[in-house]
Amino acid sequence: MRTAPARAHLALLLPWGVLLLARVPVVGELVGILLPVIGLAAACAGVWLHLRWRRSTRPGGPPSPVVVTAASLALACVAGTVLPWTPLDLQPPRGQAVEIVSANLRSANDGDAATDELLATGADVLVTVETPVLAIEGLQAVYPYTSTALPRRLGGVNVWSRFPLQRLPDLDGLQEARSVVVRVEAPSPFVLVAVHLPRPWPTARGLVGDAPHPTRYEADLLTQRRLAEALAAGLEAVDGPVVVAGDMNLSDRGYGYRQLTGVVDDVMRSTWALPTSTKPLFLPLRLRIDHLMVGGDWCGRSRGRIPLPGSDHDAISATIGPCPFTPTG
Repeated sequence: MRTAPARAHLALLLPWGVLLLARVPVVGELVGILLPVIGLAAACAGVWLHLRWRRSTRPGGPPSPVVVTAASLALACVAGTVLPWTPLDLQPPRGQAVEIVSANLRSANDGDAATDELLATGADVLVTVETPVLAIEGLQAVYPYTSTALPRRLGGVNVWSRFPLQRLPDLDGLQEARSVVVRVEAPSPFVLVAVHLPRPWPTARGLVGDAPHPTRYEADLLTQRRLAEALAAGLEAVDGPVVVAGDMNLSDRGYGYRQLTGVVDDVMRSTWALPTSTKPLFLPLRLRIDHLMVGGDWCGRSRGRIPLPGSDHDAISATIGPCPFTPTG
C-alpha cells in the first residue's frame, strides 16, 4: 500500500515550502524575520510530540508523521536562517582600496566608548546612523569632511571621510527614508549612499517622514517593500562605482534584501556574515539588518563586526575598491 510512504514524503517535504513563502513580497518579509522563532517552536513541538508518541506506541515503531513534519520544519527554518550568512565567492579589491565602517550608534547612547571603538578602526570613510551629539563632537575632531541628513526622528545619518565629499541629489522614491548621497573623492572616486530605512515593526513613535503614522509603525510592510525597490532602482541607475551602507532594517532573509543583492554585492558575505542586531528583545530573531554592498565594478572584503558599547547594533567593516582587472577575449 503506497499511502503511508506518500504521507511520509509529504510530511518531510511540505514544511520546506516555508522557504518559498519567505520569498513572497510583503508576507514573505514577515515570515523571513520570524524563521528562527518558527524553527525553535517547531523543534520544541517535535520533541514533545515524539515523547508522547513513544509513550503511546510500541518501542522501535516509525515516528509519527506529525513529528516528522515538525522536525522537517525546524530544519528548513535553520537552513533559511543560516544560508544568507554563508560566504560567497567575491573578489577582493585591488589597488587603492578604502576602509569603510557602517554603524548604528543609537540616539540614546550617552557615552563616548562607541566613538572610541569606531576611531580605533582607522576607517577612511565612516557611515553613522542615529548619531548622538557626543559622537558628532568626537568624530568632527578626526574627520575633515562630513555630510549629514537632517534628522527626521531621533538621530540622523552622517558620512565622515578623510576624502573630500560632494553632496549629490537624493535617490528618487526614498522620501520616507533618512539618506545621504555623496561622491567620495578618493583616489578611485565612488558614489556612496548612506541610508537608514524605517522599521516595519511597532515603535513608541510611529512616523513616516515627519508625520505621525496611525499604525504606530515607522513604515508598514508595503511601504518597506516600495522603499527597498526604490533603493535598488536608484543604485542600478548610478553611473560608475556605487556603495550603499547603513541600517536598512531589511532582514537578509526577506524580499527587500534580495532586491538589493540583485543589483549590488553583499560585501559582508565575502566571509561568514552574522547577525548585527543586539537588542535583547530581538536576539532570538538573529537579524542581520545592517548591510554594506558594492556595485559598478567595485569589489570588497569583509573585516567583520565591531561591538559598540551603548548601542543595540554591531558595526560592520569592509575594505572596498576597484575589482581586479579580468582580461576578456
